[in-house]
Amino acid sequence: AKLQEPCSLRCSLSMGGIPSLQCRLCLCLYHPECVGSKSSNNDEYICK
Repeated sequence: AKLQEPCSLRCSLSMGGIPSLQCRLCLCLYHPECVGSKSSNNDEYICK
């Protein structure tokens, strides 16, 4: 599996939004739309 890069304000899918989905292992932030998640408050999200 490809390693998911942490998101930033410049992600093309987020249109300038602040990343709101946090990986519970590495604590990096992602946009739900960039990683294919439906929810931004998913406590079980793991980026790897």
